[in-house]
Amino acid sequence: MAWNDWIAKHPKKVLLAWLIVIVLMAPLAGKLSEVTNYSEEQMVSHHIESIKVQDIMNKEFTRAQNENMTYLILTNISVNDENARKAYLEFKKRVEGRYADR
Repeated sequence: MAWNDWIAKHPKKVLLAWLIVIVLMAPLAGKLSEVTNYSEEQMVSHHIESIKVQDIMNKEFTRAQNENMTYLILTNISVNDENARKAYLEFKKRVEGRYADR
């Protein structure tokens, strides 16, 4: 006799078996949170550039901490370049009040 025939002929036994499994698994489900711990500290390496930047920002700018921060990092640009200054001021003007406060 195939499984499907047995299941079709004994629905009450199948239902009882499922109920027993559910009752036995309930205590294990309560302990699931103890077993699974998805801590960002454990999963993310501190060698990633964005994590390094976040650590530096938290250390150096403690008053400016905000979970909803966006960082703009520019490299290989001279701070004395007038075009770079204009681009920064234009970016700042577009962002302030819309995405960020002063």
